[in-house]
Amino acid sequence: MADKEWRVKEPKKRFINPYNFVSLDSEVQRTKHTSGTLTGKIKVNLIVKTPLAVPDSESVIECGNGHKVYDFFRIGDTPVIPGSQLRGMIRNAYETLSNSCLSVNNNNILSARHTNAGNPGLVQYKNKEWHLFKATKYVDNRQFLNETTDVRRTWYSFKSHDLKTWIFSNTNIEVPCVNLEKAIDNYRENIKIYDVPSSDFDKNKVKITYGIEPDGRLHPVFYDIVEYNGENYIYLSPSQIGRYVFDNRLDDLLESHISCSKKDGDSLCKACDLFGMIPTDKNSASHAGKLRFSDALPVDFESMGKVTLKELSSPKITSVEFYTKRPENARYWTYDYKIMYNNIETKNPKKGKPKMIIVPNKEKCYVEVRGRKFYLHNPNLRSDDYQITNKTKINSTIELCKPNSRFSFNIYFDKITEDQLRELLWAVSIGENTEESQQMHKLGHGKPLGLGSVKLVAEQAEIRTFIPDSMTYNVEIIDCKKINKYIADNPFDAESTAFKEYMQITNFNGVTSVMNKEKANISYPIADDGKNAVNSTASHQWFIANRSIGEDGSSTSWSAKYVLPKITSKNPTLPAMEKKGKI
Repeated sequence: MADKEWRVKEPKKRFINPYNFVSLDSEVQRTKHTSGTLTGKIKVNLIVKTPLAVPDSESVIECGNGHKVYDFFRIGDTPVIPGSQLRGMIRNAYETLSNSCLSVNNNNILSARHTNAGNPGLVQYKNKEWHLFKATKYVDNRQFLNETTDVRRTWYSFKSHDLKTWIFSNTNIEVPCVNLEKAIDNYRENIKIYDVPSSDFDKNKVKITYGIEPDGRLHPVFYDIVEYNGENYIYLSPSQIGRYVFDNRLDDLLESHISCSKKDGDSLCKACDLFGMIPTDKNSASHAGKLRFSDALPVDFESMGKVTLKELSSPKITSVEFYTKRPENARYWTYDYKIMYNNIETKNPKKGKPKMIIVPNKEKCYVEVRGRKFYLHNPNLRSDDYQITNKTKINSTIELCKPNSRFSFNIYFDKITEDQLRELLWAVSIGENTEESQQMHKLGHGKPLGLGSVKLVAEQAEIRTFIPDSMTYNVEIIDCKKINKYIADNPFDAESTAFKEYMQITNFNGVTSVMNKEKANISYPIADDGKNAVNSTASHQWFIANRSIGEDGSSTSWSAKYVLPKITSKNPTLPAMEKKGKI
């Protein structure tokens, strides 16, 4: 039975998640570095549609409680938008439209907590290799220890907020597995996640037992097993109900969309060819970009003053039901494997009667990431959606730029092809080069709260042609009307799934009709555990609920009921959750 403590909120209330994804298209095509004949600049107008936050980190003022206050970014007394931010915004659009690599990718360590209890084990390095042994665990009553088989292990209990000590006793039964060395490397990465300044781990690490060293000694751990093709894959954690780091890294899941900076050879995707690329391998060659972005200067700037913003949630890539696609038949899954449940008949030891129990079955599988992350525009944005009065150390106060303010900037290009110019202009304007267009970019801070919707219009382009005989330049002016004709033919694949999703997610009114019909707002996931505590309505409560109410799911055996709907679905909303006790 599913956990009935959590349920869909009544009366019905739904929300639209602040972000969604554009699918990764077909395999990325890479070619040699190209060189064209066009040099010049594009003058771009930027119109602010929802309040814009571009905080100046150099002018930050920190209050006594850790709350930070920022001015809008300025050079001298002039408010500007740094060219680096404009470049990143337009590159992201161009990468998506041209099916290029994901250039900004730190190959994240992928990890997650799980409520299933791990098995006690002991890791030992002997005979020049690692070994994992099953262990029995019992409470430490300061009894005599057999130093060849027993290890005293102290750990901080996050539930009771004190130190607990156990004895791990070696059974000398070795656990066969094929990835133990990798699992130990992952365990060390796991410890780095726990070991952050001022954390409970950091405060108590001189008292607790957590390290693994190749010193011939037995080191206590908890382990989980996933079977695949008759072989065991091991995952290690320092806590019985804790975090595991997975074998897969983000690069492993991106396949051909891995950043060009991490690939051998000198072939480039379209975006890296145009915007440039610096390889991670210092021995490989860099490729200079053909574009330079000026800062955006104000044409008509109006400040809204300093506004205290609601707390922003950090990206939670552990939320696989949002960041990845559900594998076939999976009740729950990670970045390495899926979990299914089998109904097995057993006997009640007291009554001897048959009883059905649900046993999780874990199986290695390929997990597909959802794609490139984009934040939705909020056409119904109200000040209550982003503003709050309470100033804490986890939110900030930022000077905002008022809607309808205007900026102007230049994009300088050097030796690009005509195809590249057409594609660049299309990416800047998102195919509609008028101020009335609803196809917009997102810029600056506070995107999940609805801030930073901006419309870009290419006012004119100048193409300089060098005339060797006279040692002069000929300048061709392409005005806004000519640009509109120039980009009338879409240079990108309009039939691809990625293109359709991108156009939907960048449409300022893309979800307006759904918001009105479902009476749903764009917000972080909504849930309430009913305890009236500080975090009772925090967005993570929704994920706790969602993993409890799926088929055969519970608070200890996760089964995801809902996944993030595609942005192109007829109804991209999700239900709010509440906890009202068992029924």
